Amino acid sequence: MNDKEDITSYMHRVNEIVNSIRGFGEEIKDAVIIKKILRSLSSIFDSKVSTIGEAKDINAFTLDAMYGSLTTYEMRINKAKPSNKESVFKVVKGSNPKKIQMKTYLILKNPTLSKNSREEKANTKVSYL
Repeated sequence: MNDKEDITSYMHRVNEIVNSIRGFGEEIKDAVIIKKILRSLSSIFDSKVSTIGEAKDINAFTLDAMYGSLTTYEMRINKAKPSNKESVFKVVKGSNPKKIQMKTYLILKNPTLSKNSREEKANTKVSYL
């Protein structure tokens, strides 16, 4: 598994290989495939791999159950981190009632930035609709 590859694309690739091998008449048990998948996962899955190895009976564990478990774990890892940005919208009506101008301002919540760098970042993110 590549470091930047997600579990869905990896499992899709593995399933294609397994189906090709089974198409040639070779018998492969799910337990063998699961062991190979768990060995080949990237290092971010190390804790989940050890948990599956200790808590589950690999011979009774199915590919679907493993896929679900790894997908859930990946979603928890990739959960959105708190942002240090906020957007503020201001609607301005001009003299023409059919024209409404909306301005978007970015406010950075990072107090460690200097005032000038905050203003520069805020000025680059102002957009007009």
